[in-house]
Amino acid sequence: MTDDTGAKPPRITSVEIGPRTRALCWVFGIALVTAGGVAAFVSDNQAGTTALVLFGGLLLFIAITQRVPLLIEVGTAKLDTSYYEASDSVFEAGRDATAADPEIELASPDSAVSEADRRRVLGSPYRGAVAARAAGITYRQLDYWARTELVSPTASAIGDEVATRRFAGNDVVLLRLVKELLDSGLSLQQIRHIIDTLRPVDLAGLRGMYLVHDRNGIQITAEIRSTDFSLPSTVVRLDPAIDRVVQTLDAFDAFDAGTANERAQR
Repeated sequence: MTDDTGAKPPRITSVEIGPRTRALCWVFGIALVTAGGVAAFVSDNQAGTTALVLFGGLLLFIAITQRVPLLIEVGTAKLDTSYYEASDSVFEAGRDATAADPEIELASPDSAVSEADRRRVLGSPYRGAVAARAAGITYRQLDYWARTELVSPTASAIGDEVATRRFAGNDVVLLRLVKELLDSGLSLQQIRHIIDTLRPVDLAGLRGMYLVHDRNGIQITAEIRSTDFSLPSTVVRLDPAIDRVVQTLDAFDAFDAGTANERAQR
């Protein structure tokens, strides 16, 4: 779509921010604008004063609109901050987003998945789109987390004589755990530490275990007693997250197998 002059109208892509980030924007925005106003009367540094007011105004704009601009395109000029790791708010973009394909829902296991099924599925490679759906995140989230090496694809698949990187089932479970930890309110640094701790762990064998994160560190335990951990603590039961991912991936495997059989019979 263009205006009468043939130029494209400005296009802005943005993401919603959380209450904590909005509050910080209000505080720092007001402080910077106030400092800029005072500096205008007591300082001859007009450039510095203008910078304070403009940056403070930007923070207030973000606080009012509750959105952070990620892509700003005016004419041929484009500013893309989609993958800048400047703050937790960028990393948390899409925190409340639904799965990539709304028609595909996460499995809700009514019964525990067998150990054999866990090991079979968690050891298989999956495409990024499938991994995102099974983890209950958007493809944009998966892409960003992979780019920042929070959860990178560790499997590979050979096709058309070219090896392509795929997400192993273990990677998909980690993606799901990242989402749950984000939803619980943990910061980027805390989640990175937790994921780095879980990366070498055999997730298929963690039946009935809990992940506990408190000020003393990270523990994986079979029992939860309030006297064992300091407050505040974040507790995530691993069974539901793992079984949900395994059953969802298993459903995709069954669908792919059925599609392949139909094609073979034609």
